[in-house]
Amino acid sequence: MKAVDFVVKNGIKGNIFNTYHYGGYLIYRLHPVQKIFVYGRTDIYKGNFIKEYLEMYSGGENWKKYFYKNNIDYVICENLAPIRQLLLSSNDFKLVFNDGKHSVLLKNNQKYKDIIKRYSPSIEI
Repeated sequence: MKAVDFVVKNGIKGNIFNTYHYGGYLIYRLHPVQKIFVYGRTDIYKGNFIKEYLEMYSGGENWKKYFYKNNIDYVICENLAPIRQLLLSSNDFKLVFNDGKHSVLLKNNQKYKDIIKRYSPSIEI
């Protein structure tokens, strides 16, 4: 996946939010350097984790509450993911990679300012 190649090439690290069905591949590509947010073994997650994940991903009523409590630094998702549209409509995250199918969004902060400056079409840090 080109989005993961982009993350590796640019040394992006931090708390990731990833689409559920990419989890196994992300573990394969990023472990042990990077932990992923969610993957297909839902039996390992406690409490309301999967419910909260689905709320975040789909832009449900409490998506912001759940998303921001996880202190997410970057997002890897498909371009049609509702969470992508929500984050792009705010100034909190910037699009730094888009191959037409998948995107990488970085938290709009000092930690990622150089990558955002290099790859994001609009820069406001």
